Amino acid sequence: MIVGNTGGLRPPPSLMNTIGDRIQLEHTNDPYTDLVAGDQGTVDHVDDIGTVFVKWDNGSKLGLVPGIDRWLVA
Repeated sequence: MIVGNTGGLRPPPSLMNTIGDRIQLEHTNDPYTDLVAGDQGTVDHVDDIGTVFVKWDNGSKLGLVPGIDRWLVA
């Protein structure tokens, strides 16, 4: 299931990901991250505007923004 690229619409966080979900990065254009497509991590929390914060397996803690970043539920 592809999650994250909603065309700018943000569904309620509870419909997107829940704490403990395993996800796989499809795309981010964040210039300050070493993450690449295919990296995996675990959802740590989702804030009230829908940003999905992930504890990535490589140690990163980049938050994913719906409508900008793309990811899959692994």
